Amino acid sequence: MITEKYMKECMGKRIKVTFEDFEGEKTVIGKCLYFYQSEDEDEEPMIEIKDNLINKSEIKTLEILEDEK
Repeated sequence: MITEKYMKECMGKRIKVTFEDFEGEKTVIGKCLYFYQSEDEDEEPMIEIKDNLINKSEIKTLEILEDEK
């Protein structure tokens, strides 16, 4: 299970994320642009990568890749 803490650690780093949304399963590699913390219990934390906003519940795998030099 992906934790909020791990999602927060991804911010600003190059990541690989596999997630499932209404279009099906996708894998995206790129820089995690932002981590959105849930404001209340009705919301989920999210990460932003490229043009995708991904809810915690949609994430299947999340990996921090080595930093680019």
